[in-house]
Amino acid sequence: MVSIFAKRAAIAALLIAIFVSTSQSFGLVLSAVVSLGAWIACSEAFRSAEYAWASLFLTIALGFSTLLLAPLPISYALVLNFLCLGLFVSSLVHVRQFLPERVGAKTRI
Repeated sequence: MVSIFAKRAAIAALLIAIFVSTSQSFGLVLSAVVSLGAWIACSEAFRSAEYAWASLFLTIALGFSTLLLAPLPISYALVLNFLCLGLFVSSLVHVRQFLPERVGAKTRI
């Protein structure tokens, strides 16, 4: 549950970073939220033995880390934000696809 919340927070931060021009200090906060969400998603993927997802999220966590943050040209930053947004959204879809169905849920025939 925490990982789903962290992924949604990272998605919201990426959407803000893509569509709203922010100050430098608020950009650092957004990068920290994305990095924290990627760390949590990486640990979840590693625990469930999905090492490809874990490596992708580890790359994002290191890339958005506020310690290693380097200014990028706006076009590169925009492409990077869209790619990370797609990764977070696809991971939420992937998790929901493999969740067990609710007990007592009626199925259509």
